[in-house]
Amino acid sequence: MGLIAAEFLKLRRSRVGVFAVLLPLLATVAGAVNYWVNRDALNGGWDSLASQVTLFYGLMFFNLGVALMAASAWRPEHRDASWNIVLTSGYRPWAVVLAKSVVLVVPVAVAQVVLLALTWGLGLTMGMPGWPGAAFALSCALAVIVAVPLVLAQSLLSMLMKSFAAPVAVCLL
Repeated sequence: MGLIAAEFLKLRRSRVGVFAVLLPLLATVAGAVNYWVNRDALNGGWDSLASQVTLFYGLMFFNLGVALMAASAWRPEHRDASWNIVLTSGYRPWAVVLAKSVVLVVPVAVAQVVLLALTWGLGLTMGMPGWPGAAFALSCALAVIVAVPLVLAQSLLSMLMKSFAAPVAVCLL
């Protein structure tokens, strides 16, 4: 547990929170604009808005967000001499990857909550009554579970590549 607590402390000092808010914001705005432009072709309502937001978020912003969060979490290890300290601490590198990955699931979950809240807010702004519905909320929750292998892979790539941009570029392939 000590390693996970240490990773939470380091995470608080990183820019991961910015990505957890910024990328869902961009996806929600892009999806809402696309919904608004194509509202005559769409059925209208929460399902159409949620589908447009999910389309942009899933295809462009979600993977990128996980990659940016993982690269940000690993940046202090590569930028300073703390990677050498980690290697001499007695923890195995795989344990550090696992601890960082466990910690990174939290901002991924926060990003999903932000996506749900922003979609709801924009829908209300566009005059939709109620809320997006349980199906959209469930898909946001399931995305956190489905993201765990991606978080592990991006964390491993970020450990192996000292560059901040390299694991993010791999994500875009």
